Amino acid sequence: PTLRYALSHAYRQAVRGEFGESWSNLVAFQQQPAAIPWQAVFVWVLLPFAMFFLTNTKVQVGDNAPVFLAATSVVRHGTPECSEFLQSPQWSSLGTEATGLNRCLVRTPAGIYSRYPAGPLQTAVPVALASQLMGADLDSIKVHERLQKLTAALLSASCLGLFFLVALHLVPASPAWIGTLLLGTGSVMFTTIGVGIWQHGGIILWSLVFLLAELRPTKNRSWKWTLIQGIALGWMLPWRPTALMVAACLGLWLLCRSPKRAVIVALVAGLAFLPWGCFYWSCYGNLLGPTHGDTQAGNWHWTSPEGFLGVLASPGRGLLIYQP
Repeated sequence: PTLRYALSHAYRQAVRGEFGESWSNLVAFQQQPAAIPWQAVFVWVLLPFAMFFLTNTKVQVGDNAPVFLAATSVVRHGTPECSEFLQSPQWSSLGTEATGLNRCLVRTPAGIYSRYPAGPLQTAVPVALASQLMGADLDSIKVHERLQKLTAALLSASCLGLFFLVALHLVPASPAWIGTLLLGTGSVMFTTIGVGIWQHGGIILWSLVFLLAELRPTKNRSWKWTLIQGIALGWMLPWRPTALMVAACLGLWLLCRSPKRAVIVALVAGLAFLPWGCFYWSCYGNLLGPTHGDTQAGNWHWTSPEGFLGVLASPGRGLLIYQP
């Protein structure tokens, strides 16, 4: 397409026309928000940023390796139980029954599961399912690495698309796009979220879904947007238990704006989280999932400023690692 664009005047004019029309749709939407111009957002934000994130050759599969282990098991067997991979020489880093399990896995009465929250399965399972249908070798660690990279790039680009739509409700199209460009290139959206399926990616995604629904004009906001807000808050919690703080802040903001809607959103959020809570209870014996033990006081040392700085700021990841 690049070569054709350079050599063919007719094709060049057609491409320019498509881009010009989609930009006009964005400008018109900002002036009179009606139906969301998803196609224009895809052309101007989602597709170019997904390609940009994929040009970053960094692949991160460490403590988030169980994401696609669990997603593969869901696609194959309908359960995120991961014991089948312990038999494969490729996955020797996961440990064995004799030597003990890698710290990313945990044994429960129900089997061997990820030691990390199940929220990332929301994005990993669709990609694993599509890969299975296309004949990918889901037993290969290299395939898992690349699928995780692809999923992370799509997730980060989707977050930027939602950010752009939120910005369009507040400012004209040009500054909205420039702000999206700065966020996509100068933050952990590029260095972290677009590299691996980290837990805060889903918190960013669902908080932006909530904000987009809340900023819709009153005459265009139907009961469907209220349901979407409840689902967004409920599906945010499985990504990380501390997402409850983000959800609580958004809920309080909504309570100040519309107490009636806030009650409905809270009820829908509880129902949306219920399947995840049931899964956590059946596998880990609590509603918060496998990371509930991390909140114990013995895991936190309050005397070391370096410790706080180490988890908040990083020259390699961006000034603020946890973007929300």
